[in-house]
Amino acid sequence: LKNYEIGLKADLMDRMVSIDIAAFYMDWQDIQLAVNFPGGTSGYGNGGSARSRGIEASIGWQPIDGLTLGANGAYTDAVLTADSPAGASGRDGDRLPRIPKWSGSLTADYRLAVASNAEMRIGGGLRHTGRRVSDVTSNIPSLYPVFADAYTALDLNAAITIDQRWTLRAYARNVTDSEGAISRSLSADAIGRPNFISVTPVQPRTVGLAVEASF
Repeated sequence: LKNYEIGLKADLMDRMVSIDIAAFYMDWQDIQLAVNFPGGTSGYGNGGSARSRGIEASIGWQPIDGLTLGANGAYTDAVLTADSPAGASGRDGDRLPRIPKWSGSLTADYRLAVASNAEMRIGGGLRHTGRRVSDVTSNIPSLYPVFADAYTALDLNAAITIDQRWTLRAYARNVTDSEGAISRSLSADAIGRPNFISVTPVQPRTVGLAVEASF
């Protein structure tokens, strides 16, 4: 793997704003890809070559004491640059699996003192993951490739800390109960015939409480 990267990190406006941006180019040789073996089993083996290039950026802003706003995003163009050996999934020009072209998030966090020995924190985040190739199955053209659709999820949290030791935390993950998929993969029987698609879903709406103690 050869990785080339150029970027910039900077603090602006008397450190109220921070910026981090980077562009990258990766050249892979003998990349590991899924391999289908006789009898319906599978594993990993060295494939051909691949290339990944893109840009990542994040910005943080503290407009007032205690409030931090953030945003980050990434664009990634990752493809094979050669056909994979027999048995491995992928052909020249195919997108690499599980890598979205677009992803990003927005965050907000606010801290305030509620007593001489207690601090409260409230915050939230909106995260987005773009459409991905989840399973490249070159020996089944009619189902080639299998995609995992894009999804967006909202997370919220609140906490109070007393004496810098005890913390009561409440959280809600995936508040809108987005039904996106982290991955989708095609399963085959012992003679290579497709029999079902396995889906790993995004964690459904989850609400919880936690108590923490620092020592």
